[in-house]
Amino acid sequence: MPIQLKTTPPSDAAALVLTGPAALALPANFHALSGTKKINAILDLPSPEQFIAALGADEFHWLVKDIGPNDSIELLQMSTAEQRLALIDFDAWTGEALDPESFDTWMDVLNEAGHDLVVETVRSLDPEFLVSYILSHTLAILDRTEEDALRAFEQDHVVVTTPDRDFHLVVAPEDAELPMRLRRLLDWLYEGNVAEARALLFSAGTGLREEQTEVAFNYRQGRLADLGFPSREDAWALYARIDIRSFAAQLASQQPTAPHVGPVRLHLALRSLGRLPSFLNRSLDVLEGRDPLAAERFLLDFGSCVNRAAVAAPDGEALKDPDRLGELAAAVHATVGLAIEHLAEGDLDRGASVLEHGWAVQLHQVGHALVVARAIRARELRRRGGTLLGTDFDALSDALLHVPNPLVPDEKGNISRPAATLADLGRVDALLNAAGATLDAFETVFGFDRIAFEAYVFTGLSPDDKRFITFETLAATLLARHLLS
Repeated sequence: MPIQLKTTPPSDAAALVLTGPAALALPANFHALSGTKKINAILDLPSPEQFIAALGADEFHWLVKDIGPNDSIELLQMSTAEQRLALIDFDAWTGEALDPESFDTWMDVLNEAGHDLVVETVRSLDPEFLVSYILSHTLAILDRTEEDALRAFEQDHVVVTTPDRDFHLVVAPEDAELPMRLRRLLDWLYEGNVAEARALLFSAGTGLREEQTEVAFNYRQGRLADLGFPSREDAWALYARIDIRSFAAQLASQQPTAPHVGPVRLHLALRSLGRLPSFLNRSLDVLEGRDPLAAERFLLDFGSCVNRAAVAAPDGEALKDPDRLGELAAAVHATVGLAIEHLAEGDLDRGASVLEHGWAVQLHQVGHALVVARAIRARELRRRGGTLLGTDFDALSDALLHVPNPLVPDEKGNISRPAATLADLGRVDALLNAAGATLDAFETVFGFDRIAFEAYVFTGLSPDDKRFITFETLAATLLARHLLS
């Protein structure tokens, strides 16, 4: 049975298992349950409060998103301020931009969980975050000394006044719910601490949104780094170039190839990967029997790779969407597995040795490099042949150039997944070899290729006229004449 990807050595428990004095296991079928049944399973634990308190902030976020925020009210009522802050850190940003709508959604959910709870959560937020949110919704923030300006705005705009009536927030009238949202946020701020609320509004009245957003984003990035999510620049190391031969030689010497990236809690996105019938999991099974601690070290290292992939994802949604994170985790699993099978040449004992002495980030770089080499070849063939190779080859080329994870055809020819095995690479190589043979034959028969076409001087044609003569048109004409003759 393949090893399970989780935070403790393999067992029959569910994928999310905690260690230490608060060790509590969920039912084995937990992730197949509905939201309500998942909540009941947690509440049926001997100490659900202890279970929730033992969760890392990121683990709590994925658990709530997995169940559904609106179904997780009872869990939110047991949560810590740090765990609730993580909900905002993960969900209320898209890339480096604040996402006010997601923030509003969480405020609705937290408010339903309890008034004191939402007041405490708002007070835990960075002042710069709150200022940026307020500035994103207001046209002006006036104090009591600016009565003339206030009267001018009152005719055509909505004005939201603070509980102490010292500040007036001018809002465009288009969004009917916005004044209510701002008013309740101000109430929560003043209820939490009047002095802090006034200082925050003064800052909002005199500050620039871009500067406040940048500061808030940097604070947020620091907290994510503490949870094992690196900066975007560091995350892209997952796709850096690597010399595969030198790396293989280092593995052969059985010396660690890089410093450890640090332990990272495995999150719910990894829950199903341990059941895949993959070369990676079979090698892990061998390593687990030989050295359980080494297997655990690799699993933690693998978790750091998934975190890197989530941060580096160009759509900016991976930290917010458990399904998207699951896709990235599966892509990392496939790419690392491809590297292990390549380096071990299909031998499971050697695969276990690769896991023991290699590091997941570099293994991912190896797997990525193997596919990128095919992508480079496809791009060159496409440059040589243009549309001669047909739309199917264009689709293959586009898939191989997909960023950041190249895609390859499965056994049925559907291009829908990252390369996970040497057989996947074999299918790609067969298609590339066939395309190369087609171009070689064309160029041999006609003595004509794109490079010659681009260098050819069409006597008597101006540059404007030449642009109507394409390589594809001439090539198709040659083929038609050849077939007709």
